[in-house]
Amino acid sequence: MRRWDKLEHFVRQHRQAFDRAAPPPYLWESIATALDKKAQGRAIVRLSWRSVAAAIGILLLGGLAGVLGEHFVVHQPRSVVRTIMPEFDELQQYYLRAIKYRLSLIDDASLRQEIDNDLAQFDKIQEELYMVLREAPPGEYAAIVEAMIASYQIRLEILERVLARLRRSDLTHGKGKIYEDETEI
Repeated sequence: MRRWDKLEHFVRQHRQAFDRAAPPPYLWESIATALDKKAQGRAIVRLSWRSVAAAIGILLLGGLAGVLGEHFVVHQPRSVVRTIMPEFDELQQYYLRAIKYRLSLIDDASLRQEIDNDLAQFDKIQEELYMVLREAPPGEYAAIVEAMIASYQIRLEILERVLARLRRSDLTHGKGKIYEDETEI
């Protein structure tokens, strides 16, 4: 006979004795109280660990979203420029068209190349202003955007001066050339 078979045989033979014997009532009460305390302690620990884990997860995701959001939305130079000056795109297009038109009035290829090189420097400055804007504190945004507009204004002013000198030169050399934006009096 195996060990479990012997135990089972013993329990069957003495079944009535097991049914008559009962532990005292205070024993069951103390067991129930101990189990309740143990169950409560585990539930609180599980609940608190879950809460802590959830809070940490939310904080990490929120922090990550905040950092990425700040970098990709707030510090995107073009969106900052549009926020500070909604008409910036329209102004930029105006100045670019005006500059292109003034450049088309210059016939001298060597002078045109020299001016293109000078204007390329302004393009680099413009890109640098965008980079400065990306890292600037919000209080400086307006001044940087104004500097961007001023850059376009300066380009246009330089071209106007060059064209004025070309006109004077043409008139003094007797060419008397009339440009598209001039009228003869």
